[in-house]
Amino acid sequence: SWSSLFQGEKDSFIKCYVARGEQKLEIKVQRGDYTQDSVYLKEVSKVDGYVEAYVAMPTFLGVDMGEYLSSILDNVENEYGKIDHLIIDLRQNGGGYVSNCIDALGVFLPKGSLALSYVRQGGKIENKYTTRDKQYYIKDNNIDLLIDDNTASAAESFVMGLVDSPCMEGVEVYGKTSYGKGIAQDFIDVED
Repeated sequence: SWSSLFQGEKDSFIKCYVARGEQKLEIKVQRGDYTQDSVYLKEVSKVDGYVEAYVAMPTFLGVDMGEYLSSILDNVENEYGKIDHLIIDLRQNGGGYVSNCIDALGVFLPKGSLALSYVRQGGKIENKYTTRDKQYYIKDNNIDLLIDDNTASAAESFVMGLVDSPCMEGVEVYGKTSYGKGIAQDFIDVED
């Protein structure tokens, strides 16, 4: 497979060629471990005591997403005070692990809240609930979610989990219509 061309010793280099019209570009790429932060703080402002935080969530891959999000919010509150307005940027977030979605929802929804419902084959409904002990209260649920046409899968579920929750009135969604994947996958262990 083509992926075998990229495999090799860590820190070694490979040459990639990109064609742009008549031009052929050579790009040198170093092999290694690459990660993408699942959540990070983009900006904080405090004007006349009003604290606004802007958080990016580019993926629901990785681990401990709820823990990272909680840590960011803790740090903002410790340095600036209670958050009055939170912006969560989910643009270009193609999704990831449903467990991360549920964990991130648990940062805002009370423990035991319905996070997601699956309709399994045969019509059986399976509900998933939040399990985090500590939640953040943003004044009047003043949370804005930014989405675009590449916001998909677990990211869409996160948006709907906040917007559809009866305890989260005030959450607003801005941007383009999301990808609309509308399905989720689960890994199931099967015996040989």
